[in-house]
Amino acid sequence: MDPRKHQTIEVMSELMRLTDLALKEKPDIVVWPEGSFNMDYIAFQKTTIVNELREYQQKSNTWLLTGSMEYKDKENAAKDHGKDQDSYNSSMLISPEGEMKQSYYKIHLVPFTEYFPYKEELPWMWKMLKEFDINWWEKGETRVIFEHPLFTFFTPICYEDVFPGEIALFVKDGADVIMNLSNDFWSLSPVEGKQHAINSLFRAVENNRPLLRTTTSGLTCYIDVKGRIVKSLPYYENGYYVVDVPLPGKTLTFYTKAGDWFPWLMVICFGVLVVLSFIPWVKKKFIK
Repeated sequence: MDPRKHQTIEVMSELMRLTDLALKEKPDIVVWPEGSFNMDYIAFQKTTIVNELREYQQKSNTWLLTGSMEYKDKENAAKDHGKDQDSYNSSMLISPEGEMKQSYYKIHLVPFTEYFPYKEELPWMWKMLKEFDINWWEKGETRVIFEHPLFTFFTPICYEDVFPGEIALFVKDGADVIMNLSNDFWSLSPVEGKQHAINSLFRAVENNRPLLRTTTSGLTCYIDVKGRIVKSLPYYENGYYVVDVPLPGKTLTFYTKAGDWFPWLMVICFGVLVVLSFIPWVKKKFIK
């Protein structure tokens, strides 16, 4: 199901059905994909749908992590139902008591689908797109490490898990697990979903951290610290899995600590070689 094309109540009802099945195995945390709860949990806390989710959580006896959205100005968003209000593509952690404990706002937005990069240079195009009722996300600024009673984790949203340096910064900040929430429904094909997942599995190896992906249609899977896909679900089929994830400890890999020094070293070496290659020509041309 695509949260952008289905009503939030439809998506949530199906996720609750699947979660009820998963809860029989008493998981420590349940994870829903990007955009699953497409409503501000705080701004609209008195609405029927938020109350329904809160009451569901209070009966679940476990934690819930879900993709969501949040408004920049919650008070005004509540007054005018979010019309023309700036908002974030976000994830939120809800306790077994139904309280939202933490949230993260997506930092790396997708150009032209989540934000317009030329607002200042092409204001006429920005205005035209707004008139066509296209809404963009606001950019998050803060790296958030979520704290579960048993472990810590962070939530790269959608393609944020393809940026090695950014993922390493979160791990440096103390994360035990990489928890990716994605909506790959746009592709309408398993090919792009598979490419996305293959890109992300390198993050597990680079940082020696298990990586779990929950998607609306891409590759929902558990990738261990050696980059092996231990468990997965079929593409474009409703389903769930419960998996035990060993935690590797707080030790940082060389890559996590040092970052992308190797490609930069290659750039510097290439530059030096270019300069050296010109020396014979300079001597011949200018030095008699």
